[in-house]
Amino acid sequence: MNPQTLMPSRPPDAPVVPVAHGIDWLTLLLMVAIALWGGVVSYLRYLAKGARFSFWFCVSHISSAGLAGFCVALLCQDNHVSMPLTGVACAIAGHMGAELIKIIEDRVRARGKVAP
Repeated sequence: MNPQTLMPSRPPDAPVVPVAHGIDWLTLLLMVAIALWGGVVSYLRYLAKGARFSFWFCVSHISSAGLAGFCVALLCQDNHVSMPLTGVACAIAGHMGAELIKIIEDRVRARGKVAP
């Protein structure tokens, strides 16, 4: 099938911006921002439970939230999931952070029989 037939029509005066593999980068950026927000909420809940603030733990916590959201956003775009559902999935992924990354890693290893 010709990839040009899969592209939506655009107005003739719209600028042509090539996007690699059909990834909507603006949506992806928004979803990562939502995931980062989920990571901040998760860290604030961690502090509310009585933990002491640690700058480096905060940075690693929020960074893993962004990575988890990025991965989920790419998976959702690849599977043509609606924007609202993608936003919810990215927020939850951001809140889960490193735990979700570990779950995905375990599933990939199990499926590919990759050694740890």
